[in-house]
Amino acid sequence: MAEGSQALLTAVEAALDAMEAMRHAFIYAVLQPLRYSVRTLAFVNALLDFPVYESLVDAGLTHAAAVEEMTQLLVRRLIKPRRKK
Repeated sequence: MAEGSQALLTAVEAALDAMEAMRHAFIYAVLQPLRYSVRTLAFVNALLDFPVYESLVDAGLTHAAAVEEMTQLLVRRLIKPRRKK
């Protein structure tokens, strides 16, 4: 691989790593004050990873449908249903 290509690949990898770290930090910052478990934080991180969205679109969902499915799954996981009195 040419030196310039290797430098570009290294820069892209660094940018992707930084984006992933920012996503993790953002999720933690938003959810940590709500005292969700480490397991729930890991679930949210995994669900919001781009390959999950990409898999849904590859399976035939539109962008809007993929976002809706991911959102509904998060809502069901994060918001506990109220008990009837």
